[in-house]
Amino acid sequence: MKQIGLILFISLCISGLYGQKITPKDVLSTAVKDSRVLRNQQITSFTQGLKYHIPFVKQVEARLGINGSALGDTIYGYIRNEDFYGVQVGFNSFREIKQQKLMKQAQIGLYQSEARVLEQQALSDRYQSLVFWAFSQQLLTGRRELEILLNKKHDILRLMIEKGLDVKVKDVMDTEEDKNSVQLSILSLEEAIILQKNKIKQFLDYPSLPELNTINFITIEKILEVINNSKINPLNHPAIGYKNAKTAFSTSQLNYVNSQNRQILNMARLGYENPLYLERPKNFNTFNNISFRIGLTVPLTGNNNFKHSEALLEQKEAQNEVDILREQLARNVDNQYVKIESLINRYQLCVEKIQQSLIQKMLKNEKLLSQMSPLEVVDLQLTQQKLLLRADELSHDIVSEYVKLLELTGKMSEKPLLNYLSATLENL
Repeated sequence: MKQIGLILFISLCISGLYGQKITPKDVLSTAVKDSRVLRNQQITSFTQGLKYHIPFVKQVEARLGINGSALGDTIYGYIRNEDFYGVQVGFNSFREIKQQKLMKQAQIGLYQSEARVLEQQALSDRYQSLVFWAFSQQLLTGRRELEILLNKKHDILRLMIEKGLDVKVKDVMDTEEDKNSVQLSILSLEEAIILQKNKIKQFLDYPSLPELNTINFITIEKILEVINNSKINPLNHPAIGYKNAKTAFSTSQLNYVNSQNRQILNMARLGYENPLYLERPKNFNTFNNISFRIGLTVPLTGNNNFKHSEALLEQKEAQNEVDILREQLARNVDNQYVKIESLINRYQLCVEKIQQSLIQKMLKNEKLLSQMSPLEVVDLQLTQQKLLLRADELSHDIVSEYVKLLELTGKMSEKPLLNYLSATLENL
């Protein structure tokens, strides 16, 4: 009995967990744990631990040798030439070391700016799936109601044909075409719902997907407010930041190339030479036999022309990419404003037509309906349902294009991260 009770308790906990509704915030909050973002963090940390720069000391050499022959000189008698013992140290360029350190910082900056690009991609995937899911059931219900009315009209026309009543051929063709089109759209919508729900399950890492809570979902009025605020603020797309970081990295590469072939201090050598003498002096000073030498190089920077030209071209190309991207984004954002405003105008017109619809008044008048034929009634219902469905589709289109605008302007990934599908724009 205890085992059965434990199993029931666990089942109730699981059903309670997955029976609760999830909010858009729950889904959007998982973007920071996206695998692309986490891998970027790993490679950034890895790069910070790397030693990019070379040491100041390039090499250390021990020099040992005999000047002349170790044997006695047969002409002058027994004479031993002096031996040489020395240490030679080669150096790397201070300029190169400095620029290599700066290149490391530029590389880290490149990865850090890429992090926001990846985070926005992760957010965009989740926003798109959420918007579709939020409107999918409403759109599916509207299309199924439209299908019911078309089936009803189809049955009425079939009965009229069987009774030999006057039926317009165009009416039959339009009904068949609308019915087939709606059925295909319902099937397509159901398949898309399955796909988007599966994506959200993957985002949340849930075995099953609860319902979506859309109580605090953004309104058209709030979208207009966000759009007006976006027009004031400059573009902050993460791709621009990434391109700027890429330009900075190209500049650091150019500076590094320019630092090459400019080294003056080449080496230093400390040596000791045994003196050549036939008779040892009375006052012998060993320090007189110690020598110190330095090697100086005259820089010939023309030897670096090829690498310098390549690096300079890469820097110019990177800067051109930034300018082109900024211009393209500015045009795309401007076009997106126009597109959304057009959709909102059409939506408001659609809502106004629904509110002022004579068809709606006729359908509410039972006395008037009793004077109409079944075909006339269903035609009125079809016209009204198409208008309602069109309003739902426009609402979905507005929010979808609004999400695209957030992505184009870069507001989607601005810190602090906000839930732009919330009417209160809550923090994530």
